[in-house]
Amino acid sequence: MWSNNPEDPSPKYDGNEFKDCTADGLLSRSSVKGSISTIPRDVHGLAVYMPGHVGVYIGGGKVIEAKGHTYNVVETDLDGRGWKNWSYIDGIKYV
Repeated sequence: MWSNNPEDPSPKYDGNEFKDCTADGLLSRSSVKGSISTIPRDVHGLAVYMPGHVGVYIGGGKVIEAKGHTYNVVETDLDGRGWKNWSYIDGIKYV
């Protein structure tokens, strides 16, 4: 989260030490990850990746992703969409 203080014109990061990053950066900083063929399909909330893009696995072979202004946020299939990798997102507790 960024904090914009009207008395200080330079925005400052004010969060839980989880700074903004690219989709590829999120994958590279994840401590538990793998190729999409090894995704634990019983764990919901995992991040799934293709170059420059991230989605969220919601179970049942489905992913939620933002596909841009034309499509908005949509539910797509995990298989056949081009996802390459998955990861646990550090800082999220999976149960």
